[in-house]
Amino acid sequence: MSHLANNQLNKTKNLSSTTHVKSSDNIKEDNSLNHYFDPLLKKELNNIPDRMYFKIGEVAKLLKVNTSVLRYWESEFTSFTPVKSEKKQRMYKRKNIEQLFLIKKLLYRDRFSIEGARAILTKAKKDLKGFYKEKKIKEKLKDSMSLAQVLLLDIQDSKKLFE
Repeated sequence: MSHLANNQLNKTKNLSSTTHVKSSDNIKEDNSLNHYFDPLLKKELNNIPDRMYFKIGEVAKLLKVNTSVLRYWESEFTSFTPVKSEKKQRMYKRKNIEQLFLIKKLLYRDRFSIEGARAILTKAKKDLKGFYKEKKIKEKLKDSMSLAQVLLLDIQDSKKLFE
């Protein structure tokens, strides 16, 4: 190996060791969702407006990234694909935005490489499905509790009529 090639190899090794980029080799088996959803991510997810669809510019503002970054992530992470309107504009669902926040966290805060983030997302897919099911169940339970409270008040009012 020439001196120039050896020097270039050492620079590459030093670069990868100083940037602390994680790859899929660093993935630990962890079934808790806390590994994926840290407090900052939960806060970000709670700040997503309650709407059906979002345009790419709106999503970029929420995530504080450029629209080209979103298009690039779309090509790299096949786990989400926004629907396109009749005018061919990308329309993101809330679930897509939640996935994008997780991707941003993995790439920017946790410093995973694209490959590492892809591997984490693949592993997390089952956990996230369970999370979304649990979230829907909690929402339905909350709705049922509200309905039960209304029914109880109606029963109490009806009971007063017969007293």
